[in-house]
Amino acid sequence: MSKSVILVEGDRRMRELVQYCLEANGFQVRPAEGAAIALTLAEQEPPALVICEVNLPGASGLELCKTLVEKGIKVLFLTAQTKPQDEETGLAAGASRYVAKPVLGKRLAETIAEVL
Repeated sequence: MSKSVILVEGDRRMRELVQYCLEANGFQVRPAEGAAIALTLAEQEPPALVICEVNLPGASGLELCKTLVEKGIKVLFLTAQTKPQDEETGLAAGASRYVAKPVLGKRLAETIAEVL
């Protein structure tokens, strides 16, 4: 099982915190500030999983999800969008899981392992 993930998060502090938690759990993380960077990284070297916020600077995480899933790349949303309809929309876009922030690092790692 590859433990390579792309982490797409517009908030720098949140991105660094999640990256630290993932790396502490043995994942190789390539961070991306937005959808365009994430898509470029995924095309250069497809990851096992993309972990993505719904609200991204410059583009929708939902659109990024659809594009990645069409390329055969799994997506997990890690987001502050917590309404039931938000989760339904994320899963309908093709995401494998929809996880609301805040989440413990260990629980996130377990959820990722389930997806992979």
